[in-house]
Amino acid sequence: MVMGKKVNSAEEILIKGLKPMISDFETKKTKLEDAERQVNNYENGFIQETKPIDKEIQTIAEFCMRILEKLDGYAIAEVCSN
Repeated sequence: MVMGKKVNSAEEILIKGLKPMISDFETKKTKLEDAERQVNNYENGFIQETKPIDKEIQTIAEFCMRILEKLDGYAIAEVCSN
């Protein structure tokens, strides 16, 4: 919010809904980077078992789909035009 700017309640609601998603995304991003290291280790022959890696990547993909579904529910153009 900018000083002197009129408060838009729809915009405030949008921002409050996005903040937890950003936090959750950062956590999953770290896990995805770890999974990337594990995949690299598998490709280099340091790891033989892929089931834990596959499960982690599937979990992250499902999380990303849920975030995309939530974002799809927002009507950002309507909020910004007010």
